[in-house]
Amino acid sequence: MKSPEQQPNEEVKPMTENSPEGKENQEALQARIDKALKIAVESGGVDGEHHKAWVIDQMVRELTGCPTVQRKSPFPWADGKKHVIDTLGESKEYLKLVREAREGEDGPKTYDWDTGIAP
Repeated sequence: MKSPEQQPNEEVKPMTENSPEGKENQEALQARIDKALKIAVESGGVDGEHHKAWVIDQMVRELTGCPTVQRKSPFPWADGKKHVIDTLGESKEYLKLVREAREGEDGPKTYDWDTGIAP
C-alpha cells in the first residue's frame, strides 16, 4: 500500500513507434538511466563492499522506477537529531527483479540480495 508521501518516478508507458507516447517513454527511460548513472558517479567510488552493494541496489531501484519516499534517518546525525530523508522505496518491477535474482536451484531464497549501507 502506498503511503501518501510516495512520489513515483516517471512512469514508463507502452511505446508505439513514432507516437507521442513513444517519445515520452523514451524520455522516462533516459531519466531513469541518468539517475542511476548519477548514483554510480557520486557514490560508486566509496570504499567498502557494503557501500558498493548499496550503490548497486540504488541503481537498480532507479532503473526499475521505484518511488521516492521520506523516512526518518535510522541514526542521529552530528547534531544529535534524526532527520527526515528522501530515499527510494520499492516498485513492483524492483520486487519482481529481486525475487527472480534470489531464485535458484534451492528455491526462492537460494541467493541473497544485499541492499547494503549508504555511504
